[in-house]
Amino acid sequence: MGLDGAVIAGANLIVVGFSAEHSVRAAMVLWMRLCVEAADGQDSKRLLELISEIDCLLHEREMRIRNVRREASRYVIEAAEKKAS
Repeated sequence: MGLDGAVIAGANLIVVGFSAEHSVRAAMVLWMRLCVEAADGQDSKRLLELISEIDCLLHEREMRIRNVRREASRYVIEAAEKKAS
């Protein structure tokens, strides 16, 4: 007996969502809905569509994370250069 997918999605959003900006929260809600639908789906064509959408969202998230890391690295390097001079 597992938990309903919507309950799990809601719990994840409560835990993570409050600290995220609106666009990130909206993407998380969409991601969770797609995952719940994919987990419950029986139509193979729709399942492929859902997986494609989920993959796209995960790729966008990865790009956001890389940009944040790049900006953080740049800031650290600039701070170290200022300190050294």
